[in-house]
Amino acid sequence: MTSLRRLKALLSVVLLFGFIVFINDETDRITGPINTALEIGVLESATGTVISGILIVVPTLLFSYLILPDKLLGYAYIKTPNKEDIKQIGVGLAYIFTVYFALGVVLIALGLEPASNEVVADFEENPSLLPIMITTTFLIVAPVEELIFRGVMQRYLQDYYHPVVSIGISSVLFAGAHVAVLDGGISGILSYILLVGTIGGIFGYMYYKTRNLIVPMLLHAIYNTTLLTFLFIELTM
Repeated sequence: MTSLRRLKALLSVVLLFGFIVFINDETDRITGPINTALEIGVLESATGTVISGILIVVPTLLFSYLILPDKLLGYAYIKTPNKEDIKQIGVGLAYIFTVYFALGVVLIALGLEPASNEVVADFEENPSLLPIMITTTFLIVAPVEELIFRGVMQRYLQDYYHPVVSIGISSVLFAGAHVAVLDGGISGILSYILLVGTIGGIFGYMYYKTRNLIVPMLLHAIYNTTLLTFLFIELTM
């Protein structure tokens, strides 16, 4: 019976992941006419992010309502950070950027270059759009992704699997969700997945340690915002 429940939990999470990937793939088709009608670059860059976020959150909330044993806010440990949480955010950021730079050095030494992110590449061609992307990343992208991969997937799996396993599965799915926007060869894609999956594992660990989803949400938001801010400075100086 336990094995059957574990299998059901895993299949439920994979099904949710597949639906999210499908929605991401369809977002461009859905938002294309809106972007064309707006004809304003800054708004165009935010439209897809906002609509995609809404389309992804709705099935996630439905999943949580049908599957999870309690209300999502309480089940996912969403609460106001206390002093210890704030301290752990600082610790988490130290982990994240240490791993980011260390893995970068290792990959370079091995002659491997992570695949480029097509979304970032688009902004490299038009840096004026980056400020709005930084804002939407902080307010929408990071919170939505953490709600899905940590607050729902990882938290749900923890009821049936060891924490290391639940963190590992959710991190692999988190990394896999980025494959559709990657441009590069197999080695580049695998290098990117390794980097993002490892960073996702840190998000998951800090979530498990603090039992507060706001912590990985802020870690994710600060991480993305920092990388995009340095990119903006590099492109505009």
